Amino acid sequence: MEKPQPPSDLWEQLDAVIKEVVPFQPPDSFTIKEYRVKYGIPRCTAQDQVQKLCDAGKLEKIRHGNRVYFRLVNGKG
Repeated sequence: MEKPQPPSDLWEQLDAVIKEVVPFQPPDSFTIKEYRVKYGIPRCTAQDQVQKLCDAGKLEKIRHGNRVYFRLVNGKG
């Protein structure tokens, strides 16, 4: 009995499936972790600052599954 062979386009099929289930980061957005690292501040401080910017209408919150991203409103500071 021969061992079954994978389809010739196995990797292309796998790439397509991964794109469907793995969250992607929207363009021109950032995470709390990226903000924290950029400014060298603790996570709780980064969360506070980003929340204040959201409350002021300067940032918008974008949810993708259980991930949260932020970006400037209208792409301006």
